Amino acid sequence: PMTIGAERREITVMVSDIENFSVLVAESAVEDLALIMNGYFDGLYEVLWKHEAMLDKLTGDGVIVLFGAPFEYTDHADRAIACARDIVTMTEAYRLEVATRYGHKLGRTRVGLHSGECLVGNFGGEKRFNYTAYGQVVVIAARLEAANKETDTHILFSDSTMRLAKRAGEVKALGEVKLKGVAQPVVAYTIA
Repeated sequence: PMTIGAERREITVMVSDIENFSVLVAESAVEDLALIMNGYFDGLYEVLWKHEAMLDKLTGDGVIVLFGAPFEYTDHADRAIACARDIVTMTEAYRLEVATRYGHKLGRTRVGLHSGECLVGNFGGEKRFNYTAYGQVVVIAARLEAANKETDTHILFSDSTMRLAKRAGEVKALGEVKLKGVAQPVVAYTIA
């Protein structure tokens, strides 16, 4: 049986979001929006499954995803970067499909990745709990996702993710990025 409890563990957290989602909601018929988003998440889940990611939460039009928890693996940063690349490939193709089939403009998917130690485990109380992660790692991943707006990128990941990655592929250093609510600037990278 699952129990309440947590442990400290080094993981990589991914946070994603769709740009200008509120515009799509305002301009779409309910039936269209349901079909568009169901297709989007079906594609997203396929990619997450392929990279053995754990979906932590749906956040409206986005997701919070854990690599390296609950199942521990040492290549969590590499899996997260590879997964982010595949998400962008999948969602860019899906954006064209949405434009053709529904005549709607689906915004780009933005992704933020950060690696570090956090608390992972079952939280929530005796009646209802879920497996999740707590810590600055999650905050920084979310802030990197949002910072894609300023850097005009799809994917931003931190130097701590880059340091752990052995198979990151072609990347481009963007230098220090100041993140809202985070004291120190984070050295960010994107996919080249």
